Amino acid sequence: MRKQIKNSIFILATTLILSGCAEQKVLEDIGLITTVGYDPVGKKIMSTMVVMQINPEAPQKIDVISSDALTSKGGRIEGNLKASKALQSGQLRVALYNEKLAKRGIRPYVDTLARDPSISDLTYLGIVEGSTKELLKHQYKNIPDIGQQLYNQIEQLTEKEQISNATLQSVQQSYFSEGIDPILPLIIRDGETIRVSGNAIMRNDKMVGKLTVEESFFVKLIRDEYNAGSIELTFDLKDDKGKKHTVTAVIDTIKNSSGLDLIEKNVPSFDLELKIKGRLLEVQGAIDLMNPKNVNLLEREIRKKMKEEIVDTIEYCKKRNSDVFGFGEAYRSSVRHANLTKSQWHQKYKHIQYDLKVDFSLLRTGITE
Repeated sequence: MRKQIKNSIFILATTLILSGCAEQKVLEDIGLITTVGYDPVGKKIMSTMVVMQINPEAPQKIDVISSDALTSKGGRIEGNLKASKALQSGQLRVALYNEKLAKRGIRPYVDTLARDPSISDLTYLGIVEGSTKELLKHQYKNIPDIGQQLYNQIEQLTEKEQISNATLQSVQQSYFSEGIDPILPLIIRDGETIRVSGNAIMRNDKMVGKLTVEESFFVKLIRDEYNAGSIELTFDLKDDKGKKHTVTAVIDTIKNSSGLDLIEKNVPSFDLELKIKGRLLEVQGAIDLMNPKNVNLLEREIRKKMKEEIVDTIEYCKKRNSDVFGFGEAYRSSVRHANLTKSQWHQKYKHIQYDLKVDFSLLRTGITE
């Protein structure tokens, strides 16, 4: 009996060792694509792939390979001809699309990712202002791995709720939903750094406009619920003595709840109510916040400024017929047997009306200057 146990332990240990060796050999023979970017080149598509180096003795952590073909998968096949190891996409974390390509439509290139069982639904998608090839191939002084940098940057901005979630899964859901359009982060190379400059708003799978970081904040107020996030606002304020001040306030740790209700279906009309609470992190301006009246005035002016900015953002998106807010979802859930298609909703969306109410309150004051 003891001999059988020893034999079993020996076989198990041998199996683990051999399987470990086999895994190591496989990893040494493949190139793991962590990031890919797509640029239009005439009728072809240029695929630029950031490939992780598994070998710890390699002089560089990554290789960047570009190739063109009629399809994105064809680009990987062509790229494989330039690679020292077989390219695999199982570790893909970020997929980027050139702005010109996004205006033509990214559906075929998103669909091929969604159909690949080796690619995670949590892969981040983004639009690049300029060439994705140049962004990925540039030799950054302080960025040894551009793929890891992009992934970390998008992930932390998403977790801190400074940008909307734009994973493959969430973009697919918005695309296939009849009443909401996708929104993707805009990324640009700024010298030796990578910067998220705002968001691209889509109509179906086509980019139709750009929002600044500040405007994107107001989209998220309506579309999602905040538990974090921050924004800087500048506005004029008259204190309790009637003196006018130009004030810049930074609101942090924002929490909100939103209500979007359909009140008329023929010409879609909505009640939109936002309740927002935030901490005053910093304020620049000669205003005495030790006076409770001035704190109340500050709340009122922030409320007024937010309402103006939200209306401007909604009107901008309406003109481009992009419903990134989800008005169509509220319509569809309220009208029984609507059988609404995305095309039908876009026809209605251009004419929607809404009554906006903003309730803002300060939780507490933080740093003031």
